[in-house]
Amino acid sequence: MKNQVFTDIAYVAIVTMLLVSNAIQGQEKPSIKSHEVEPHFYIFNKPGYIVKSDNNIPLLVKDFIPICKEEFGLSEYDDLRLKDYFMPSSRRVAKYQQYYKGYEVEDAIIIVESKKDTVTMISESLVGRLCLNTDSSVSKSEALTIAVEALEAIHETPGWLDSLFVESYCRNSDGSFDSTRYKKTLPKGKLTIARKFGSEVAAENFRFVWIFHLGTAIKEFRVLVDANTGELFDVTDYTCY
Repeated sequence: MKNQVFTDIAYVAIVTMLLVSNAIQGQEKPSIKSHEVEPHFYIFNKPGYIVKSDNNIPLLVKDFIPICKEEFGLSEYDDLRLKDYFMPSSRRVAKYQQYYKGYEVEDAIIIVESKKDTVTMISESLVGRLCLNTDSSVSKSEALTIAVEALEAIHETPGWLDSLFVESYCRNSDGSFDSTRYKKTLPKGKLTIARKFGSEVAAENFRFVWIFHLGTAIKEFRVLVDANTGELFDVTDYTCY
């Protein structure tokens, strides 16, 4: 009995870790909808809304993704890719990340619990019915310039452009320059599909953007630039997140 209690506690801890790890720094954790699957029933995206299969059979893991895509409004352009996988006790817990036209959809995940190859529970924050142009007309360098100007407008200087910060941060005790540390100050950017900080996880709030994580001497910022128009989409100070 005591071993079973420890096993259940460990399982809860692992699922909690999966949900927390999904939250991007600077983002509010999306609302995760959990659904229990009754024996021989399929469950879809409305809490408490259960749909019985034609032959009254359980939903098998191998059949889950195509059924899931249809029921959650995902299109032929959406893909669910395995991101994490755990096996606490006799259960299996798999975490899938949503991609749209090959680009990651920020905060869009589904966690699938199964037992004996049958789905028993899902927790999801998927984004259905996306309709976005992913042919970027704004280059990374152009988007970075816009991001830097956005920080300068609020009197913040990115680390690699702050000579005093670079001099103090990138010097070893013997006075030599540490190129590894300097690389850590450089901007990190990629194309992704994201929403403004704090906005609802809904298709209309997502855009195809360049996302940059820019550090200053004492702060960290998340900056989104629309990859089609070059518009500054969002700036978030996530130093405390």
